[in-house]
Amino acid sequence: VSPPLSVEDCGGEWLISAAIARFRENDVNKNMKEINNNIENYNKERADFVHSISGNVLDTFPFNDEDIKEFKQRISVIENDLSQISNKDLIEQIKEALASLNNTHNNLQEIEQDNCYIMNPRIEFKAGDFWIEKDGQIFRVTEIDGQPIEDAVKEKMKMIGGGTKDWKAISAINQLMYSPEPKKTEWSVEGKEGRRIIPLDYVEGKKIKQELKQEDYVSDELLENNVGYLKVNTWSSKVEVNGKGISELVEKVIKRLENSKALIIDVRQNTGGDSRIASRLAGRFFDQSKKYAEAIIRQGDECEKTEFKIDPQGRYLDMPVVILTGPENLSSCELFILMMKDAGRAVTVGEKTGGGSGSPKTFNIKFDNQEYKLNVATWKIIRNNGTPLENTGVEPDIEIKKKEEDVFRKRDVALEEAINYLKENKSK
Repeated sequence: VSPPLSVEDCGGEWLISAAIARFRENDVNKNMKEINNNIENYNKERADFVHSISGNVLDTFPFNDEDIKEFKQRISVIENDLSQISNKDLIEQIKEALASLNNTHNNLQEIEQDNCYIMNPRIEFKAGDFWIEKDGQIFRVTEIDGQPIEDAVKEKMKMIGGGTKDWKAISAINQLMYSPEPKKTEWSVEGKEGRRIIPLDYVEGKKIKQELKQEDYVSDELLENNVGYLKVNTWSSKVEVNGKGISELVEKVIKRLENSKALIIDVRQNTGGDSRIASRLAGRFFDQSKKYAEAIIRQGDECEKTEFKIDPQGRYLDMPVVILTGPENLSSCELFILMMKDAGRAVTVGEKTGGGSGSPKTFNIKFDNQEYKLNVATWKIIRNNGTPLENTGVEPDIEIKKKEEDVFRKRDVALEEAINYLKENKSK
């Protein structure tokens, strides 16, 4: 066995190496401890986020055990896989868990300061397809940036809970028309004269809002035979044009139409807003209170039923009323339709509505340096005939099935039918 080397034999290099190794070992231990603490805090933030989502849902949503069963299972899977999934996958899985509740008003949304949207041309859902009008021509949308539109829509629909099939498709395309930042996109379309590419820009929401006029929200026209036509595209309390809200804009238009022999109210592009605003218009057509629905509302650990009534508002308008409906109608707009249809004051013409009203409670939650808005439904609407509104919608009295040829010809079949109905029933 060789004798041990002395310091002199090593020239001092061994001691220096040993010292460096010791420093490195201490440094590694310190770094590992810091890494472990960061991992622990990271996983705790993720666990707290999931717990906050599930806790707020279970404390708010008016459910029975069957309604919540799949949601609980999905949340349990997420909690068990927290260390294995990315934050992006975590958010998507939470959205899919909320969608399993089958309620249109349960969702998780990223809060962005400057949302961007495609506004022109407007993409519409008709005859089972998506369409846009460009340069005076009608085109069917086939692809978005090279992806078949069916695939893009199907992917988004995984995270959309509740509503009719048509409403889910519309909601999915609306999400595809949103971007967190300005950008350019290419939509492949086909028309009577073949295929083409249409470039579309995602524009900041603030800029779009500045360009919108009263006609984009409320418009009117006097048709033949003194039939009034009123179009209301929103019941939102946040909309203001030249200092006037939707209620004031509608009232201004109604004054021009209140001497009409009949009235057609077009809400086909109206996705909801504030039912109190909607009831101000509906109340003009009643001279006494009428029940139009009831709601199952969560009160602590119990659910209670509450009757919804429409009360008279302002000067009573005693005229026949037809309402044009469609799959974009949701929430407060569906309540407006129930006020008029189920309380026996109007005939509806068009397509089935979207099927969803939840009066959601909103929770603001921060995760991974991003602000999120969690919406949780607080009620379920039951119609006068005993059927639920959620996921079934409101069927029209006169159903109109639009055909592809009607779209290409820009033919408004529902409006035509409403006018014909009023002509045939003017003496009744």
